[in-house]
Amino acid sequence: MISRYESDPASAQFLGEEIGFITSMTLTHNNYYLITGSSSGTIQVWDIEDRKLLQLHKRAHRTAIKAILVTNDSKTFISGSEKDDKTPCSIKIWNLEQGQCIQTFEEAHLDSILSMTITPNDQYLISSGNDNHLRMWDVENMKFLHLLSLDAGRADALVSTSNSKQVVSGYKEEIRFWDLESRKCVRVLSKRADNVGVVTALCLTRDDKLLIGGMADSSIRIWDMDSYKFLYSLAAPKSAPARELIITKENKILISASVDGSISLWSFPEKKHLQRMEKAHSGEPKIALTEDENYLFSASVDKNIKIWDMKEKKCVYAFSQAHDHGIREVCIDGSSKIVVSGANDKLIKVWDPLEKKLISSWPENLSKFVLLKNGKHLVAFNESEKKLQIWDITQKKCVDTLASVDYFVMSMVLASNQKTLVCGSSDYSIRIWDLDQKKCVQTISGEHSNHVSAIEFLNDEKQDRK
Repeated sequence: MISRYESDPASAQFLGEEIGFITSMTLTHNNYYLITGSSSGTIQVWDIEDRKLLQLHKRAHRTAIKAILVTNDSKTFISGSEKDDKTPCSIKIWNLEQGQCIQTFEEAHLDSILSMTITPNDQYLISSGNDNHLRMWDVENMKFLHLLSLDAGRADALVSTSNSKQVVSGYKEEIRFWDLESRKCVRVLSKRADNVGVVTALCLTRDDKLLIGGMADSSIRIWDMDSYKFLYSLAAPKSAPARELIITKENKILISASVDGSISLWSFPEKKHLQRMEKAHSGEPKIALTEDENYLFSASVDKNIKIWDMKEKKCVYAFSQAHDHGIREVCIDGSSKIVVSGANDKLIKVWDPLEKKLISSWPENLSKFVLLKNGKHLVAFNESEKKLQIWDITQKKCVDTLASVDYFVMSMVLASNQKTLVCGSSDYSIRIWDLDQKKCVQTISGEHSNHVSAIEFLNDEKQDRK
């Protein structure tokens, strides 16, 4: 089971301003987790089914994350960052289950990372930098292997064949094919001879027979991988250049995400445009398709993550901004008629989910809270006052104080009997509270080496997840 981990849980945010906007995104191949990288260098790992934030790696990189990908066994993910005047770019390898960085390559390129791809056997990572170099890395042994070519040019798009023997790169009006065994460029497609435009995106059909390229003129062009011959072009009215391309397993549907924030669906066998979701986002979307191909995830600089039903071809859920700042806590009462949210804007908001409207709001810095089944009271940690309190949400006021504490409450869960509260703390301890007696009845220390940032009850027994 994946660890729930936050590098700085006290300031954890839900797509908030400190997190920045999403610059990269990927899904694990088992469809369990969504991983995003942001302009602030922060990485977030989401539980897709529960739609919850599991891991927050704040400032995982000191600069914006330009690329993020996951190994095919869904155990490891890799992130690459940009370079600025003060900070070199870096590549980091992460253990997804433990939520830990296990290797860092500082100054991986002389300039910003542009794109990365990993071979399907998870053996090699190929990275492209703005320093006009392609670099080859050994993922298993976590070491640099080879500079593919000193004159390779940039690669704004990279894709690997399913047999892990070739990598295809695209930059300006040129597409290059690289043999990973000989570590040499074996073929170059150009504008004049092969009808290559300015490349903005690349992908391969699942059988590796066709190469699909997005072009700056908004067209999508297709080449035969065996003969390297240009075959045909796809185009649609009012389309914009595609920056991401995904094709379904049976090569039936091609999905393109464009610079204008739209997402388009194409019938690949029929060579025609099917549908455009205009203004899916207010910025260039990142997209990822679930393994069963039922849902498409998209994210953008508008700080929203959207889930699209591929059969109905519509958005069925959106993680959007109910607050002006990042949401830190959301809970729902037993009847599902009341939802309470708290955020870094230091506002508590009460919502009617059926009517989809705001019922009430008041200023208070409650960083962690649970809602009793009666839908009237919150048990909450007041971060400003460092107090465990009980709040009446109808009166919008604190009606009782359990205790003043000298630590931060990082996680909180209420037992089904509504009488036992368990809190995970910044001092690496777990405390069990009796709400009837209004006192701590047990403290568990020495079992964790970091903040206890997530707690759950399983089968009416108390268990924790670091």
